[in-house]
Amino acid sequence: MNQKLIPILQRIIAHDSVLSSFDADNLPQSAQPYLWKSYARGDTPLLSDDEQRELQSYLVWCGNPILKKTFSSDSFPDASRYYLFEDDSLLIVTNAYQQVWADARDFAVEIILPSMELSRLDAELLCAIGMDDAREIITA
Repeated sequence: MNQKLIPILQRIIAHDSVLSSFDADNLPQSAQPYLWKSYARGDTPLLSDDEQRELQSYLVWCGNPILKKTFSSDSFPDASRYYLFEDDSLLIVTNAYQQVWADARDFAVEIILPSMELSRLDAELLCAIGMDDAREIITA
């Protein structure tokens, strides 16, 4: 990774609650679209123009993260969505918040399963990550 980028990412992580649990040199694929949307396009007071260009270059150089599957709660533009990436990281986008998870299974174990309620969106995610048995326990 470009050494000029590490301090930029560290500053972003220090100021961004969505990314606060990650290290600058080990971001999951799901963090890339979040960084692009939140920091690389447009004017953000956190970054200078040069730093934004550096971040854009990094994100373009990384290429597009490989999206494994997208899940949507419905067909409306503001629907909640889960984006599952090839590295099994997860980006959650709702009209109220965004979350980045390094491992979709961690999200399932820490958030979905303890609630013991299962939306269609959650059920589809559980199937995609091979946790069908957990889905059956909740719906039983």
